[in-house]
Amino acid sequence: MPDLVLYTGPNCHLCDHAEEILKPLLLRQDIKMTKRDVSSDISLKKQYGLRVPVILVYGGIERDWPFTKFQIEKLLNHL
Repeated sequence: MPDLVLYTGPNCHLCDHAEEILKPLLLRQDIKMTKRDVSSDISLKKQYGLRVPVILVYGGIERDWPFTKFQIEKLLNHL
């Protein structure tokens, strides 16, 4: 199963909420999550700064917030 990247920002309560949604789903499917704070990289900040939280999964599929547990579960099941 592919890994997942969660793009976050500093002091982002939506990012914390997204992580809470993702953790049980990823654990169940044995998918590793990497968190990337976009504020630490100028190109990431330009690309994702106003959109965080954003998830990126294998194949370049991105999902911007808001997303639900069910939407992510469906996405992961179709990879």
